[in-house]
Amino acid sequence: MANPKTSKFGITHRSDLVLLKRVYNRVCREQGIAEGSHRAAELRASAMALVSMGKLDEASLYERLRRIEYPVPHRG
Repeated sequence: MANPKTSKFGITHRSDLVLLKRVYNRVCREQGIAEGSHRAAELRASAMALVSMGKLDEASLYERLRRIEYPVPHRG
C-alpha cells in the first residue's frame, strides 16, 4: 500500500511544495514565462522530476531550472 503522505512525484512534505512553487514562480518571472503556456508546463514537469530524484536545496533547484533550455516553437 502506498504511503498516503507521499505523492507519485516523491514529494512528501508541504514544505517541498512550497519550495517548488517559490522556485518555479521565480524562474517564470525572471524568464518571462507566461502562466498556462507550453513552456510553463515543461518547466513544471522538469521541476517535479528534479524534486522527485532527490532532495535538492532551493539554490540547487533554482540553478538547474533556470538553465533548462526549451526549443523555440516553430511557427509557420
